Amino acid sequence: MDDENGQGEGYLRMMDTDFVTMSIRGVSVGDGTALPVVTLREVAESGRFMSLQVGPFEASAIILELEGIEPARPLTHDLLAAVFKEGGLALLRAELFGSTGEGPRARLVYRRGLGHRVREVRPSDALALALRLKAPIRASRGLLAGIS
Repeated sequence: MDDENGQGEGYLRMMDTDFVTMSIRGVSVGDGTALPVVTLREVAESGRFMSLQVGPFEASAIILELEGIEPARPLTHDLLAAVFKEGGLALLRAELFGSTGEGPRARLVYRRGLGHRVREVRPSDALALALRLKAPIRASRGLLAGIS
């Protein structure tokens, strides 16, 4: 099945080998900026690090999930995770890709039944949703090569 960009399952299989698994190591205030920074580390191979600036709301959502804190009322990412679960959607992975010149981009790879979909989203939203749904976070080798 194709996604909204006409990319089908062949794309999903081909692209998977060009990515490495990452884990979120933490959230901090960036050097000289007001924006928080999420630090990710490559799980295998060289253990390279990657940092992404995120908005304060997304940083809060990521911190709450990392710390296991459940807010009194659900945040936006909590609601989206609930919609995924209730709608029978499975988040297969969040992918970070792009070039250092354009900055990182992200997409969600998800399925419902046998149909697969790919949707581009903001990197911060991809990270927050992947954490909530316990989905792997993957980064393209090309993106990591540009920052190593």
